Amino acid sequence: MDGFPLFVGLFAVVLAVLYDMKTREVPDILNYLLVVFASGWALFSSLLSWSYEPLLSAFLGGAAAFVFGSVMYYTGQWGGGDTKLLLGLGILLGISIGNVLDGSLLLLLINILVWGSVWGILATGYTAFRNRKKFVEAYTHFSRKMRVERFFCFVGFLVVLMLALFLIDPFRILLAVVAFLIPLLFYLTLFSRALEKSCMVKKYAVSRLTEGDWLVEDVKKGNRVLVRKNLEGISSEEILVLKKSSVGHVLVKEGIPFTPSFLMAYLFMLLVGNWLKFLFAF
Repeated sequence: MDGFPLFVGLFAVVLAVLYDMKTREVPDILNYLLVVFASGWALFSSLLSWSYEPLLSAFLGGAAAFVFGSVMYYTGQWGGGDTKLLLGLGILLGISIGNVLDGSLLLLLINILVWGSVWGILATGYTAFRNRKKFVEAYTHFSRKMRVERFFCFVGFLVVLMLALFLIDPFRILLAVVAFLIPLLFYLTLFSRALEKSCMVKKYAVSRLTEGDWLVEDVKKGNRVLVRKNLEGISSEEILVLKKSSVGHVLVKEGIPFTPSFLMAYLFMLLVGNWLKFLFAF
């Protein structure tokens, strides 16, 4: 791909990170401009080469990015702004019709998963450390509350580990890994619950709400439920309902801004290149 559209994509991601870190949202206008530019570039490339392939590549890239982004959105991993940003990048990078591994989009998606995990660990660790007093209190609370779960987790770990002793390699190694995953998942759950309760739940004025914010609980007025919490986050119509009903404040779960992992993944793609070729060469 030409350097100019790659630079535009990098510029858009950098702007998205700056806005996201400051306001906790990616502006729609930035995403729409990226989609328009990417679509226009694909059309220009098709006309210049007198070939349908650039347009088809952009369409396939946009479709793949939309599906991937929607899965992440509806599972609560990131917000709608992140999905729209990825849509623009998907159209920009496209999918190579001849060879998927030659394209940049698949590489970017995998890089996002990898660097998203790294960023998630760093960001949550920093958040817990910055609010360590509240976090320790919440962690102690949930640790006592989950004593039964911890007991069964310990029993499950021992049972699976003992079963592994009676197997031969590589099944022994596989089962041993599963055994150690049991306590790991338990303590990750304990960590995430303590982090959410101590650091992520904030009281927002209704006027501050934006589309996609995650409500901690249903919003009621008297016995009537005005807005129900859901994985997709609050909609603009529901925000309007709250404003008309004179509700002052609501509890919102703040997520970790995900766009920095986009920047990490994009830079890794530009600087390191297509490491998937080396992986699939063996």
